Amino acid sequence: MTPSRRRSFSLKAAVGLVIVVFVAVSNYYGFASSRIQASSSTGIPYEMTVLEAQAQSQKLLQEVRDLLRGTSDTSNASHTIRTDAMTQPATHQPMSEFPADHDGSNMHIVFSASCDQRNRLLQQTVVQLTASWVGQRGPITQILSGCSESERLRVMTEPKLYYDFRRHFTPSFAVNPEPGANDTYAPYNKPFGLRHFLQTAFPRGQHELIALIDGDFFFFRPLEANTGRNMSKYYHGRRNASTIDDTVVDGVALAQDWNALKGGFFAKDKADVLKKVCDGLPCGNVSHEDGTEYYGSIGPPYIMTRRDALRMVDDYCHLCVKTREVSSEWIAEMFAYSVAVANNGIKHTALSHLGVSSPSFKDGGHEYWDFVVSTMANLCEDNLQLVLPKDPPVAVHACQWSGDFYKSEWP
Repeated sequence: MTPSRRRSFSLKAAVGLVIVVFVAVSNYYGFASSRIQASSSTGIPYEMTVLEAQAQSQKLLQEVRDLLRGTSDTSNASHTIRTDAMTQPATHQPMSEFPADHDGSNMHIVFSASCDQRNRLLQQTVVQLTASWVGQRGPITQILSGCSESERLRVMTEPKLYYDFRRHFTPSFAVNPEPGANDTYAPYNKPFGLRHFLQTAFPRGQHELIALIDGDFFFFRPLEANTGRNMSKYYHGRRNASTIDDTVVDGVALAQDWNALKGGFFAKDKADVLKKVCDGLPCGNVSHEDGTEYYGSIGPPYIMTRRDALRMVDDYCHLCVKTREVSSEWIAEMFAYSVAVANNGIKHTALSHLGVSSPSFKDGGHEYWDFVVSTMANLCEDNLQLVLPKDPPVAVHACQWSGDFYKSEWP
């Protein structure tokens, strides 16, 4: 099979699988609601009936099919799908290469990937399609590390399925990413790639907020902040729940509650590890109580101001190298993030619904899986009817096994 035919087959498989996964997850959890609700960047509720949603989905899928038929034709390589009904501004504005710079959105979503990462095309397809379906606003940038020139050219022919999907290329940071390092660890690309993006991206960032997700996310609601909504329903910390909202300002950020980490390096039995990593830095003086409340039990998405991202990213990189000296865990990068933001005093509000990963984390893990109620209709009685719950999580983070399914393994 030629490379172009392999790419065409891979993309077809990706689009087919995202449709199957999206519908399967919907069916599995018995989503039942007669209307789909999302929020625009203006805070005005947006609703469509199920029939309207089905019609728009069918239109989008037909455009995907038309595009896939031409993926091996270089004359169609730069064609992109536009989902104007769901993702474009309501007001008429001149078309731009970067439309989200002109639509009033305030958040720039980024995620990292290695150029040779398994199922990269599948994951970027899932991110783009589900973000489009829920009406996400603002740019989404894939930070790609370690692409050769030929790989870079091939990546640029991959279709864009979201109204403002961007790519930022960086060197590979997987091996010895800074002087003195003697380590190979693919997730180094996440902090070091983020720094490269923040410091060198074109066009220069115009959005006030940066949201760092992982590539294995798929959305059920728009990812938003600073809406003024009360978030007490999704909060499990020690503060007064009635005061918890989705505020993100300098020094205050949002993240998914990862209580399964049990405080990370700020747990009482990790005091020696924290001391080695922080080594005289301010993060070493953070109390156990503050560490577990604001820093140690968090995961993606991380949402902070651009200024805070620029302020902490050097520590994120360096402390990731330091963390690898004391931890060989794959999630060492997550521990590094927690000590980096602690070192800069960027307090995170951990919410349970931003990126749930497994029903096994429902209770002690503080993940929000209560959106399915016993009174919901049985979807198996009519599996052609599109239904969604009234209050689903923002996203599912497909980083855990679900039965026989895993993001890099098929049953």
